[in-house]
Amino acid sequence: MWFESLEGRTLLSAAPTFPVDKLPWNIQKIADGSRAAWSPNGHDIAFVDKQFGNAYEYDVMTKTTRQITNLIKNPHILRVQYLKNGDFLLIAPATYTNDTTSRFNDAELWVMRRQHRSTMYRLGQKLYEGVAISRLSNEISWVADQRQYPGLRPTLYTADIAYSPHGTPFLVHKKAAFSQSSAMESQDFRANDQEIIYADYTGAQASVRGYNFATHAHTTYRTSDSEYNEPEGIFPDGNFELVESSRDKNVTDHQSQHIDLWKLQLKPHSSNFVRLTRFGDLGPFEASNGVVSPDGQWIAFQQSTTGALEGTGQGVYLMQLYPGPEPTVHADTFNDSASKTTSWQVGGDGGTATYDGGGHLVIKGGSNGNATSTSITKRFSTTGFSNILIRLDASQRAAGYMSSDSLRIEVDTGSGFERLLTDGEQYNGVDNASGDKTTGLDGNTAGASTGYLALPSSADNGSIRVRIIATTTDAAQAYLLGSFAVEGHKIA
Repeated sequence: MWFESLEGRTLLSAAPTFPVDKLPWNIQKIADGSRAAWSPNGHDIAFVDKQFGNAYEYDVMTKTTRQITNLIKNPHILRVQYLKNGDFLLIAPATYTNDTTSRFNDAELWVMRRQHRSTMYRLGQKLYEGVAISRLSNEISWVADQRQYPGLRPTLYTADIAYSPHGTPFLVHKKAAFSQSSAMESQDFRANDQEIIYADYTGAQASVRGYNFATHAHTTYRTSDSEYNEPEGIFPDGNFELVESSRDKNVTDHQSQHIDLWKLQLKPHSSNFVRLTRFGDLGPFEASNGVVSPDGQWIAFQQSTTGALEGTGQGVYLMQLYPGPEPTVHADTFNDSASKTTSWQVGGDGGTATYDGGGHLVIKGGSNGNATSTSITKRFSTTGFSNILIRLDASQRAAGYMSSDSLRIEVDTGSGFERLLTDGEQYNGVDNASGDKTTGLDGNTAGASTGYLALPSSADNGSIRVRIIATTTDAAQAYLLGSFAVEGHKIA
């Protein structure tokens, strides 16, 4: 994370308690600590218990944790990651001076053999923050600058880790790829290791960029003056990146302190940007430092608190991205005739919700630039089911939409309504309250699905109320609900 953004504010001395009971069923806390990393086989997650602490390893199958470093023998650990051969790559200062100097000036690379954890081998290379590690070879990439080597511009390097006949690791083939004036950080290899994804820190912003080692071309994948976007973890296919983003947080100062995890398609100036976590909706919290499992089914990440030092975490979490098939508990295909009254309770500012006789419940109401919010609400029984998911398929009438036009989904499991998703402007079924900044007739007439939205465990074996709110500002606009479903795991 970017250190300079700490200027002009006071760090929190005591973190508030994160409401774990508000988490959806597909997110679970697995440890106290931070900076998770997946093993190459996906069986383990390494992490540190604290900044300048010990490294640990969590077994995903057995759900047990074991310590893998010992501060009596080793320097204070900042990060732990895996090499392709299963050895550990660690970042730590040779000696501890203070939190700032030891992290930003004196941190260096070390290797610990997996089968011989009594020794940390010093690679003789200082670096700024994190390191990218190839999934295909022993190649790594990092950035160094004037904080580690006075007079050095921010420079991105690559090298290989080799081993002597006696098993001692060392760096070979070290190369400087490029330098620039602004700070940066290596994150992930992609495209058969021909490209590196890196964070570009310009001013108080972070952008997602790529550099091709063969063509020397730079590509901007996501940048915005109103967003903080820092890449953190690559998906196995190399086409998507986990990003820490302040999008939809409506903050202008210290945006790096108001972040959640998003999934970005790696296309130039990509607008395919889907929000995955909503920790910021639960209080002064954030989700950060996300990494993707080798099979692409899970992400590990950390929870932190607004105001805390960037990169430090108060817990490591595991999130299941793709739930298995579950039985349908309730379904509504909205295929009644236009003359029939909907079974949902209609409320709001005076808009209407009527069937069109063609498989849609049409919600509309705004005109002449005046926003009208129309809601439909319905209670569903979840008795006998757990791991509750909901899914909505919808589309829009052909018209021009603005960011203030939106479809919002909320759920009440017993403690009042909580937002699940707000999709502004063009409806794509994603959590994107700030809209797409498109123009013209941008209504999505083809339709899109929210996918499965996981509900907290309080939704299990009881009942839920679902509220869908459509906000429109023009008479030509309307949201067409195509189908809604509640699914869950049947309790034995």
